[in-house]
Amino acid sequence: MKSYAFLSVFFIFLTNPIQIGQYGVERYIPILLGTNVAFFIFIINKNGKADTKLITGCYLFFALITGCLAIGSSKSNEFFYDFTKIYLCFLLFYLLAEQIRYLSFEKISKLISTSATLAILVLSVELLIRILTTSNVISVLLGNFYELKVNSPFFSDTNAVGLFALSYFIVIYFYKDLTKDKIKYNIMLSLLFIFILTSLSRAAIITANFFSFI
Repeated sequence: MKSYAFLSVFFIFLTNPIQIGQYGVERYIPILLGTNVAFFIFIINKNGKADTKLITGCYLFFALITGCLAIGSSKSNEFFYDFTKIYLCFLLFYLLAEQIRYLSFEKISKLISTSATLAILVLSVELLIRILTTSNVISVLLGNFYELKVNSPFFSDTNAVGLFALSYFIVIYFYKDLTKDKIKYNIMLSLLFIFILTSLSRAAIITANFFSFI
């Protein structure tokens, strides 16, 4: 069960930070695919105690709710997006709550480190593209960072960039005190804080500073 649980949760942590925005498919597609693969791995594990009838019933229930919420929508993609949001929330919570207890501290550390590293890579590329596509790159390099408050190539806007970086910042902030490799996690925190600052999202910046002083 432990090996299946790690592989299943690994797909969730692997695909969650992948954001490709306007350069690929919809933003939720990678995590949607990863979560479904994780669910498939979980189901085929013969030693698991998953109640497939209960899961199927819950799917139908949430699909019904989503359908009711989407009534009146003139676009099919809006309906699919609404359905996906609720579907992912339920499935992610169920898979993590059911399987995380089978993972050792070392396995969880590996998952968090891998996911955070991928997130930092995505945020690095996103920031580089924003810098290179601004109207005045020299102005940005000289300190006029407000030039970076432009549409994000990967996210809906720079506020979403700040929220994405902040979510990893909070996880790493609380987790670093539980691990021996504090240097690596402090480096991750510093990089994530830079991404939060360059997102120019006031809410994300204030929240990150609040956690820094706890």
